[in-house]
Amino acid sequence: MSWYNFPVKILYNAGSSLAIFLVKRKLKKDHTDLGKWILLAKLYEVRQEKKEAIKTLKLAQRIFPKSELLKKHLARLQNTSQPSAR
Repeated sequence: MSWYNFPVKILYNAGSSLAIFLVKRKLKKDHTDLGKWILLAKLYEVRQEKKEAIKTLKLAQRIFPKSELLKKHLARLQNTSQPSAR
């Protein structure tokens, strides 16, 4: 990482941390919103926290067991987090 991008990286991390905090707070009030669960997982993914994103999607899958959208996102994340065997 160059020094030129360092301030942008700090602001980006602070902003995404705030967004994660706000989405989690909204989910505590109403955990039945599928869009908020996916948004939270994508925020973790953007921060390169794939384990946390996968954990979030698995938790959401308990609430929405029939959601194909969750299954697709979870499969995509699990495939990208595993190293390819070549």
